[in-house]
Amino acid sequence: MLIDLPPHIEQIIINQAQIQGISVAEFIIQKVVDEKPNSMIEAVMALEPSQSFKEVDAVALQREWRNEWH
Repeated sequence: MLIDLPPHIEQIIINQAQIQGISVAEFIIQKVVDEKPNSMIEAVMALEPSQSFKEVDAVALQREWRNEWH
């Protein structure tokens, strides 16, 4: 399966998997299957903040997500 994610979201997922000492696949399974978020945005927002996320313009990120739905 291929998932097309914005690079900054991909990096957040990779960082969190590394912090937990698990593979990216295991991390995604935990977040999507075990925790059952209502949406992908909810899953991403539940992630612990990382240095890469602190550098993201939150308003631009919201616009990008909003544009994905239109």
